[in-house]
Amino acid sequence: MKTIFCFSDLHNAAISEWYRGVMEESDYIFFAGDGIFGVTRTLENVADKIYAVGGNSDNSLYPEELVVDVEKVRFLIVHGHRFYDKLDLVYRAKEVGADCVCFGHTHSYSDETYDGVRLINDGSFSHSVTGDVGYVYIVVEGKNIFANFVKTGDFR
Repeated sequence: MKTIFCFSDLHNAAISEWYRGVMEESDYIFFAGDGIFGVTRTLENVADKIYAVGGNSDNSLYPEELVVDVEKVRFLIVHGHRFYDKLDLVYRAKEVGADCVCFGHTHSYSDETYDGVRLINDGSFSHSVTGDVGYVYIVVEGKNIFANFVKTGDFR
């Protein structure tokens, strides 16, 4: 069993000590863009488990996508701004052999499956179009993915 703290769209928001602790206890940290400098600076001590991509508000020095294998699941991490719709995400996932896509950009949480590919949009860690600010905590057991949206509320 492996755990993943998945979030995006930090922009200029701070990461509190409480959330740093949750991130540090996770096996992997997936950051799906927009605010990458704040993530790498704040979490320097766990840099070896951070998998981060750049978003449309980030420096172009960061990769636009990453493929990460966790147990028997292949994840594609992208920000999402270069994809017209969810089917484009599915096509890209199939091109790289990914079972699941973790992405952000829309500031709106969703968890759906299309044509056998799981699409998890973690929403936004800073502000959301739906009012639900948070992150996704993922547990991977073999080929199984258990994802839970966690509202950050006033704890940030």
